[in-house]
Amino acid sequence: SFRALFWWYNTLPIYEANNMSTVFDIFLEQQPSLTHEQRVMEDYTKLGFPYNPFRVSQEGKQVPFYKEYMVNELREIFGWVQDIRQGKTKLALSVIGNIGIGKSRIFKEMENLVKGLPSQDRVLAESVDIRSAGLTRPSVGGWLFSTIEKMQLSWFTTELPDGVFPLLWAIICAEPSVDSEQNNPLSKAVNSIRNTSDPETKTAKARILTKWLNRYPLKTSEAEELRLYSRIDSDGVWPTYLCDLIRIAKEVNVLSTFFFFIDQLEDVYQFSESRRIRIFTDLRGLIDEIDNGVPIGLVLSWAPEAQVGGKKYMGATLQGDYAALYTRLMRRKIEMPFLSRDDALPFAKVYVDALPSGGLKPVGFDQHIVDIVNAAWFELERQRRLQGNRTVPRTLLTALGDEVERRAKITV
Repeated sequence: SFRALFWWYNTLPIYEANNMSTVFDIFLEQQPSLTHEQRVMEDYTKLGFPYNPFRVSQEGKQVPFYKEYMVNELREIFGWVQDIRQGKTKLALSVIGNIGIGKSRIFKEMENLVKGLPSQDRVLAESVDIRSAGLTRPSVGGWLFSTIEKMQLSWFTTELPDGVFPLLWAIICAEPSVDSEQNNPLSKAVNSIRNTSDPETKTAKARILTKWLNRYPLKTSEAEELRLYSRIDSDGVWPTYLCDLIRIAKEVNVLSTFFFFIDQLEDVYQFSESRRIRIFTDLRGLIDEIDNGVPIGLVLSWAPEAQVGGKKYMGATLQGDYAALYTRLMRRKIEMPFLSRDDALPFAKVYVDALPSGGLKPVGFDQHIVDIVNAAWFELERQRRLQGNRTVPRTLLTALGDEVERRAKITV
């Protein structure tokens, strides 16, 4: 390295000029040759790119969003968001599209939209990806609790004690009273805490209720403190109590609407049949709770087909085996479109235009992009990876990235 050379130069001042050439020779001989990856990186600049524009996720860059081919669908999606906020609908929304079509990206755009609303609207949004939920025993209650627990209420500034999640503490500190006529242990426990005057006791009780909502076992003294004698020991009961908590939050004006996004529903078929039945049953129950007034805007994304262990699931399987849930999911749905051949070039340009500005583009740069797109699409045709001369963004993005890498290697 140059640091090593600097050391040689400063620690051997007795070397005369003719001897220094020997030092340089030793230094250069010890340097490793450029790796294949380094050569490729240099070649990208010869193509006019600082890096492969179609491998942006690997570069830690923000992924561009080509949305011109789905304008109508996006209008419907954001229209549903407004309908939920204004109370015009309670129906859950199904976003249906093949794997790689961009459902997760749309979810991110929706979540950003909701989180960008003014704080006085008191609207929250959280999402869960079934594939990466990180739960040893996945359940609707688990997904719902994991999102509720991490909610951040920008309009609630009271100091939060340890061991209590923000939404629950905001409910406890709210001014309006909770409907004590509701015959459930959660409402009674919340009222008991709210009516406690001593701050330390109130905090201790709030921690007990947090443990109970998280399905942790309580000590006898803790259970007697809030009269929570029954543990939430059923996956099916858990979502009901969490829905009650969100209903109470609305009642005391802590929360207006909670948008809950469940991504990649088809991954439920990776679980055992008994676990799958439990999840689908609880999803149906969650939708019914929403129909009965729980202020949740529920969005579920799923692929019409999912292949697990060589078998295809979802769509027809869900309709045949879980008709009650399927009927509820289909009440308001949006089917995401494929990319056509005409979309390929503008799709690629969105990624190229997102590259950092600066540097000289080679002669014929625009035509070069056209050639890359044509070659990538031809390769998809050759490999029979198109569906009626259409494809999904992920597949096209991979093909474009592969083509750029191929051309970069050729120009070494």
